[in-house]
Amino acid sequence: MVTLGADANTNASFFSANVGRVAFPGDPPAHLLAPPSQEANPMPDAPDHQARIDALTAQVADLTSALDAAKTDAATAQQALADHQLSARKREVQALFSELGREFTEESAATYLSLPDDAFSAIAADLRASKPKAPAHLFSEQATGEPGQGSAPTFNTTDIYANRRVA
Repeated sequence: MVTLGADANTNASFFSANVGRVAFPGDPPAHLLAPPSQEANPMPDAPDHQARIDALTAQVADLTSALDAAKTDAATAQQALADHQLSARKREVQALFSELGREFTEESAATYLSLPDDAFSAIAADLRASKPKAPAHLFSEQATGEPGQGSAPTFNTTDIYANRRVA
């Protein structure tokens, strides 16, 4: 703090009272320096404030309970979705093992159950493609007629026994 200001517009005031204050050229008008009056900014009645606070507190409590219920519903839905996805993947793995002729066990399927969907799809497609193909003639029908018809003879136990004695 210095005793003299740098120019004629410099001033300093201590405390909030304007008593004994010397006005300098360029100072704002006195009514702008005065503290605001209570009439200019009246406070609403205290009971009105309390009623609004109580209403807002009740609204916060309602919204909090609604949020908790929504979180619980979301957690339940997420668990149901996870269970559904796991059972669907287990069926897919069982079908894949069946196609490949492998025995399905929980231990052998654990790795396939934990894979992401795209990785499982790629691996399943590769395993199906690399499966050895059996010759088609093993799965085609070889018989040429109904029993008792055509050129194939039919035998019963009496005929078999009678033919055996002859030989």
